[in-house]
Amino acid sequence: MMMGIRQGQSIRGSVVAAASLLMFCIPIPRAARADIVHLKNGRAMEGMILEESPEQVLLRLPFGEIGFPRASVLRIDRGKSAFEEFLDLRLELQREDGTASEWLELAQWAEREGLDHSAREATLIAARLDPGLPGLVPWLPGVRLHPDRPETLVVDTHVARVLPLQVLHLLGFRKLRWQRHVLLVSRRRFDTRQ
Repeated sequence: MMMGIRQGQSIRGSVVAAASLLMFCIPIPRAARADIVHLKNGRAMEGMILEESPEQVLLRLPFGEIGFPRASVLRIDRGKSAFEEFLDLRLELQREDGTASEWLELAQWAEREGLDHSAREATLIAARLDPGLPGLVPWLPGVRLHPDRPETLVVDTHVARVLPLQVLHLLGFRKLRWQRHVLLVSRRRFDTRQ
């Protein structure tokens, strides 16, 4: 995405482009620090630089990519981000055929670092490798532990939309109640490991 005023572009188009730029210049939490692109308008954007050219600087963020015209860039401070660290760890686990436990550990680390999307990605890989992994289920998107019953899960079916009951059944859970978009499942006492 290239931002800037091109010859023949209307003022309205420039305002829209500027507003889009400001909308994406929301600071990222300190845990996700990376390369910092300082703009001439005083704003700064943090992420991982994918490409630098005389025309633009392309920055990768956890939710996508954004390009800045080189003319609007004041300076760049380089550093390693939690997101970049996640990418390195993910690549290492892919190369070494990481175990489900290692992927779950990466998911928990990503969650602590504020990388929710990355945590979900690692959790789903762990689930694919070992659906019965202890401690995995509460990390699945839209699934949380019941506040009063530790053997019961509360599933938001707006988030966990694809066959949630069938998937959880394969993981050893049985339906207790399903009302609107909330599914309650539990393991039977004799099915749980002691």
